[in-house]
Amino acid sequence: PTQASIGSRHRSSMEPVGRVNVDGIEGSSIPGGLHLARYGGGDDYRQIDPLVSTWCVGAPPREAAPFTAADTSLQAATPAGLKLIHGFSEAALLPSGKVPSLTQVELPDHVHLVVSRVPGAAANAFGVADPEFASLMLHGWLFRNFGASDRKAHQKLPLISIHNGDNVIAAPGAGLDAPQWLPTNGEFGWADQHVHRDEPVDLGGFMFAEVFFGSDMARVGISDRQKPASCWVVAVDAEESRGLVSFVVMLPEATTEVEGEIADGELDALLKQASTPTDVATALRKRYGQAANIAATAVDRLVGGAGAQMPDPE
Repeated sequence: PTQASIGSRHRSSMEPVGRVNVDGIEGSSIPGGLHLARYGGGDDYRQIDPLVSTWCVGAPPREAAPFTAADTSLQAATPAGLKLIHGFSEAALLPSGKVPSLTQVELPDHVHLVVSRVPGAAANAFGVADPEFASLMLHGWLFRNFGASDRKAHQKLPLISIHNGDNVIAAPGAGLDAPQWLPTNGEFGWADQHVHRDEPVDLGGFMFAEVFFGSDMARVGISDRQKPASCWVVAVDAEESRGLVSFVVMLPEATTEVEGEIADGELDALLKQASTPTDVATALRKRYGQAANIAATAVDRLVGGAGAQMPDPE
C-alpha cells in the first residue's frame, strides 16, 4: 500500500505516546518512542520535548510507505557493511549473530508520529560552530524497564534507517567517515544509545541514584532552515527483536519573526493544543505556506484526515 492509501483505508485516531520513567524518581520522565535532542557529551545536552508525539491508530506499521523498502534494506545489511568503529562489539550490534527480518520483529500496532523543533548551531568543545543537527533519541523506547531494574548501565546499538526524506540534510560522510550521522539514502546505520546510573545514596531512608543517558549519534538535520523537514524513520532493537516505525517532522529552531500567517510561538501552541490531525497540518501550512505541503500532506494522509480526533495530551 502507498502512504496515501493508509488514510483512505483506515480512519485513524491519535493517542499520545506516554512518557517513560527511566530513573525511578517520582515525577521524572522522558518522552516515549522517538524524540529529538542534541548531545555533545558530558553535561552538554539539550532536551527537546516533542510538540506532537502520538500513535496513529489505524495506521499499521506494516502498511507504512517505507516498510517493504526498509525490510529489503535491512536484509542487505551486514556486520561488515555497518562499519562498527573501534571499541564497539559486533555481538552488541547483532546479539543473535545475524540481521533480523523486519517482517519478524515485534512492532507496535500503530505508526508513531513526531513533530519537534531542532536546535540551532552551537559551538563545540573546541569553540567551533557545529552544523545545526539533532540526534534521534530512542531511550524511552529502548530502556523502558531500566528504572525498575537493578542494572547499573545498559547499552544498545539500534539499527536505524531514513526513508522518503524531504529537506533532510545529507549525511556529510558515510560509515567510518562520519559514524555519528545516519545514512539518508534508505540504508541502515547504527547508533550507540545508553543509560547508566550512579551508586545509590541514602537520603534519610530514600535511596537516590542519578541516571544519565545520551547519544551523539543518529544525527539528522534540516537542509533549508526556512521550512520543515520530514522523513520516515525505521528503528530495530536487535537485542529484543523489536521495531519502531515513525514519521518525523522536524522544525527549525523557533524565532520571534513572523514570516507566515503566524509566528513560531503561535505555531508551537497550535500544535500542542491540536484536537485533530488536520489541525496539525493546518498549523504547519499557516506558518510555512507551500513549503510545508509535503510534511503536512503526509500527516493528513497518515492519520486519516479531518474526521480523526486527537485526545487530550496526558
